[in-house]
Amino acid sequence: MDLLLFDWYPFMAGEPDPWKPRVYEDPVSALKVPADIAGQLGRDWGLAEVDHPRILRANGFSVDLDPGGTLAAAWYRATHTAAKELGCRVWAHFHRDMGAALGDLTQRPAEQAALRQLITQEANDVGRQRRLNWVKDGSPFRLMTPARDLRDILRGHGYTVYDIGNRSHLEADPPEDHTPYSATGFPGQARYGFGYALDVMPPASGARSKIDGLPLPSLQQLGAQLLADRKAGVGGIRWLKYMNWEPERNNGGPCWHESWEPTYARRSSTDRGHIHLSGLTGYETSTIAAGYDPVARIRGDDE
Repeated sequence: MDLLLFDWYPFMAGEPDPWKPRVYEDPVSALKVPADIAGQLGRDWGLAEVDHPRILRANGFSVDLDPGGTLAAAWYRATHTAAKELGCRVWAHFHRDMGAALGDLTQRPAEQAALRQLITQEANDVGRQRRLNWVKDGSPFRLMTPARDLRDILRGHGYTVYDIGNRSHLEADPPEDHTPYSATGFPGQARYGFGYALDVMPPASGARSKIDGLPLPSLQQLGAQLLADRKAGVGGIRWLKYMNWEPERNNGGPCWHESWEPTYARRSSTDRGHIHLSGLTGYETSTIAAGYDPVARIRGDDE
């Protein structure tokens, strides 16, 4: 199963008619059930049907609370934003020819205008279209060779290391080094289909290397070694364009962006919780990092 699809309609227990509540639900709370189920199953999700009747006298109330549909239109916009932030991949509105109160969009111009605006917004989303074009091309991805070699060494020790980004990376504008179509290549233009970045995640407490059985160095130790080696011109890490890391544990201290574009510079970063490494263009197929093991260098086992 690739995609979980849900129907969403208003329902509020305790209302005189739970299916026709007197308020427009909070979007995040409204979407909690599909988002949670999809998260538990590790699957993408979407909405096969979604609709919220206007709160009108036709729903059984003594007065029309939203006669022009402006509140319902605002609910659609807010819910669409919340759905995208929660990972929704598909949004299909339910259209039913039963008048303004029960779904007929030809009788609901405010909501119709909101949905048209959202459709146009999606169509003009440059980042989304860029990802779709890449998918149409067959989703080519090849991690630059020195990053791949370092990734494999660190994974061999037992670290969790990510390379290609998630959907938020792939649809970012501009796309950066976790994508196979980065717009931030340096010193030259990034090559289409190549990835240039790694994220190294902190090891579990007490984790030991699968290679030598010794305790895995912390990200602080690992980052310090990578930085020292890059500053010293060690060949195995000479491909590094920049790194984001925290020299102190638990997000309590500074987070630094250390870059060589082209000369060394340091500035603050908000990219916490891991070590991010980005590579220089021109090293896409270089074997310069073959055998480079920063963990062994921390231990003094590598000259």
